[in-house]
Amino acid sequence: MNMATIQKLLSKYSKTDWLVFIFIIVIPWTHKEMFSFYNPDLVISKWILIVIAILGFYYFIKERKMYSKDIFFFLLSGILWGQIFSLLHTLDVRSTLKIISFQGGIVFAYPFLKNYLRKDGKDKVIFAYLISLTIVLCFWIFQVFFKTYFNKLTGGIWPVYGYPTRFGSTFWDVNHYGAYLSSMIFVTGGVLLSKQYEKYKKFLIAIISVSVLSLFFTGSRSSWIGFTLSLVVFFLLLFTSKKASWFSFDKKNKYTEILKYKWHLLSAGFIVVPFSTLYLLQDSIRAAFLYRSTSFFSHLYLLKAGISVGISNFTTGIGANAFHAYFKQSEY
Repeated sequence: MNMATIQKLLSKYSKTDWLVFIFIIVIPWTHKEMFSFYNPDLVISKWILIVIAILGFYYFIKERKMYSKDIFFFLLSGILWGQIFSLLHTLDVRSTLKIISFQGGIVFAYPFLKNYLRKDGKDKVIFAYLISLTIVLCFWIFQVFFKTYFNKLTGGIWPVYGYPTRFGSTFWDVNHYGAYLSSMIFVTGGVLLSKQYEKYKKFLIAIISVSVLSLFFTGSRSSWIGFTLSLVVFFLLLFTSKKASWFSFDKKNKYTEILKYKWHLLSAGFIVVPFSTLYLLQDSIRAAFLYRSTSFFSHLYLLKAGISVGISNFTTGIGANAFHAYFKQSEY
């Protein structure tokens, strides 16, 4: 690639485009030992979030009347104010301030991103997400290859004695990687169903296939639960959408008669498929959820403690991001 080609590519997109592209691409790079600067919690994406939040604050000041009526901005701000209020009761001021800083970045990133998407940036964002997913999956393949053939650990890898190794690609936590994959599979699936991207069909099918395989190797139970529920919702929306590219309500279409009974089919599917799947795969599901029984029951115990603490401190809370400090001093 010569200099003229590079300059042409750079001039094709604005500085704002490049900022958003880079931000989306580096969001999954959360491995603290590989992608952080100054502090392990300050990975590359958080530095870019600071820049975006500053620009977003400018848009907020410029159009504050509009954002005073924006329900999503109101909800995000509500979380932030709740965290600020929790400073009065926190047992770990530093941890609470860290989460407040992060949430503040999210709040003011919203005006920036909303303004960007409002100016026909949706297709560019989808394109950036697909590039990001492709990079993450390529790193995962590299990661599996080096672990399998050279026993070298790169990125987020959790070896589990007596069980398959769990792979997290560029993520610090394999469960976060699983959540990312279970989301991106449906984003890619939505793109696949769009006529606009029909010429990329083979590439998109390949990306979805590798993503599902990679999701399996995360060993993340919560991600599989999320994926399964999302799959049900995805097909529900697909069957009930008149815009679905392969469904037509034209009388000449061979699917017309079947679609007349789509609600009957959906109702039957929601009853038959989940229960038959649970029955047929009960041994595999039990093994998947209980093979690390200590971890599983520890999560249940923490959930019980969290609910109890939340109810007993319903009004004041115990400090955002400070459960660890409270837990150490509690009866639990």
